[in-house]
Amino acid sequence: MPPRGFKAITVPEELYRDIKEFFQRERKSLMKKGIRSLPTWITVILYKEMGEYASRKKAPQDPKALEKKLTAILGPGAETILKYMLEKKKSR
Repeated sequence: MPPRGFKAITVPEELYRDIKEFFQRERKSLMKKGIRSLPTWITVILYKEMGEYASRKKAPQDPKALEKKLTAILGPGAETILKYMLEKKKSR
């Protein structure tokens, strides 16, 4: 159970593993930016995405544009996360 004032977010185990592996590979560069933990990094990414989403129109994006955006935010490894997200969307 999360500490008081926090909520848990459930993600598929495979996605969590990919995100954690990416964070561990990029840990040194992220620490230079002041990001010292996986939850901090995820929080930064979510707030950044929310701000960008609020500032643009709700027009659908093509996968190529989304891939470029994820690569800019997450760096290398974004393709894996995008492919995972698109595969899950198709299977629904």
